Amino acid sequence: MVAAGGPDEFLERYAVVLCSDHGQTSVTEAASLEAPLRRVDDVIVTASNRAGQIYRLPGCRLEPAELALLLDDEPAAEVTLFRDGEEAVARRQGDELRFAPAGAGWRMHGDPRVLDQPDALGRAWSALANPNAGDVLVSAAPGWEFADLAGRHHAGGGSHGSLTAGDSVVPMLAVGVESFPTRITEVAQAVLDHFGVEPRPSARPFAHAG
Repeated sequence: MVAAGGPDEFLERYAVVLCSDHGQTSVTEAASLEAPLRRVDDVIVTASNRAGQIYRLPGCRLEPAELALLLDDEPAAEVTLFRDGEEAVARRQGDELRFAPAGAGWRMHGDPRVLDQPDALGRAWSALANPNAGDVLVSAAPGWEFADLAGRHHAGGGSHGSLTAGDSVVPMLAVGVESFPTRITEVAQAVLDHFGVEPRPSARPFAHAG
């Protein structure tokens, strides 16, 4: 800003969007997400930081709902997510919530407290709509982290990746853009709107995708 002549002169020339890409929460415990599934054949478990995914291989005899059920008593897993036909399903400590987009809102069956994290319905639906996502997604409980395949973790420090507010809510500062982004996924569109550029269809977000 000094090189541009000061804050006022700088902001006359440039628009600015400043944000973090994630939050950070304290981690005191680490767990292996593979452990509750060690007796299940033909699954691949990928986990790192405070999120995990379970992929069913062709020989797997358990459906996503059955895999999620195996994690109900896992203290490190706060929420499990999977698709069941046209609906998404979230499980938390034995309770279940089924949901799907309905117009500008959501159709829900079950306990809405299962997904009480910030914008959890939209974020969970978008994650499950990703074609590279696992058959079951896992959001870690507060204070826990999933060790990676090499056994490494950040217990005693901090981590991120779950649905919880501490992992997810970040500062957002925007100056000079026409549409103020209220979440990270809106930053790209705010920049495109500022320059009057239409995004390619392949670049549009997964939110509310079927």
